[in-house]
Amino acid sequence: MCIRDRFTLNVPWTKKGLRDVDYMAALDLIVLPVAEAFAPDLVIAAAGFDAAAGDPLGGMELTPGGYAAMTRRLMSLAGGKLVLALEGGYNTEVTSKCFAACVAAMLDNQPQPRASGVPRGLRLRKNSHTAKLLWELSRTLCDRWGEVLGGDDYEARFATYYKGGGPPLVAHDSAEALRRSARSRLPSARMAARDTGEDEDSDC
Repeated sequence: MCIRDRFTLNVPWTKKGLRDVDYMAALDLIVLPVAEAFAPDLVIAAAGFDAAAGDPLGGMELTPGGYAAMTRRLMSLAGGKLVLALEGGYNTEVTSKCFAACVAAMLDNQPQPRASGVPRGLRLRKNSHTAKLLWELSRTLCDRWGEVLGGDDYEARFATYYKGGGPPLVAHDSAEALRRSARSRLPSARMAARDTGEDEDSDC
């Protein structure tokens, strides 16, 4: 995310297997407060889906519902002027499901401002890897973005976020469903299906 004066804001994930709730927390607690202060005229998102569950390279566990929720958050910026530029993603079925969920969110045209709590139905502990990383990142960025990432108000908002109460994710394929679908597309799975006479596209 490019912020004025060629300054780039990165969220440096140091662990694999992160889920929708981890990415939503990064968006709600770090990225969106800064983006709102910057007040862009247009948002261009590099829509890569290698972080989706079932992708062979990303190592993360995001679902179409998570991507759709992040899309709605981004639509709350710049008066809804959002461009999604399709990028990474190394499992075509997983990528297509995630991108379709994002496009559906845009067509639905119901932007969601950043939430004050973890999405209902999900859980993220205050002492989790993600919570610690995001707090440390907010302290690092405080020198430049202290008006939105500093002070007692931000600290209280950060603590309250983990109590939950945010809008729930719209139901889409689960992480397990994406992984199962991705495994069925592997060459070894297709070969086994042919050998046994099973339909490789049948549901397990």
